[in-house]
Amino acid sequence: ACGRAMEQWFQQMQWRAVLDYHASGRMVMLPWSYTRSAMGGEPERRYRALAKKMADTSGYRWGQIPSMVGYTAAGSTGDYYHIEGNKRGWNTASMSIEVGTSKQPGDQQSISAEITKNVE
Repeated sequence: ACGRAMEQWFQQMQWRAVLDYHASGRMVMLPWSYTRSAMGGEPERRYRALAKKMADTSGYRWGQIPSMVGYTAAGSTGDYYHIEGNKRGWNTASMSIEVGTSKQPGDQQSISAEITKNVE
């Protein structure tokens, strides 16, 4: 039900950009996730430039999802929003962000530090 609600919201709002936040790893990741093959062409060049800029700003690493996490992930939201948004002519960019160094929230100070890394 939650996934379907997100899909409907995405279609209703016609999102142009999606950042899908997860924990942990301090990574900025670009599609594809379902394959290790690169996207290619202009879309990949734009994603790579954006991911590099975001990673340079936050001090995170960046790359294509399988190369960063070590496996392919069929059915990811990153791929879905890119594919579906572009089918509809919205030119949707969709990236995944792995925040922090632990899947367990830390104390207020460590959480604040991660927020600061990601705000800009």
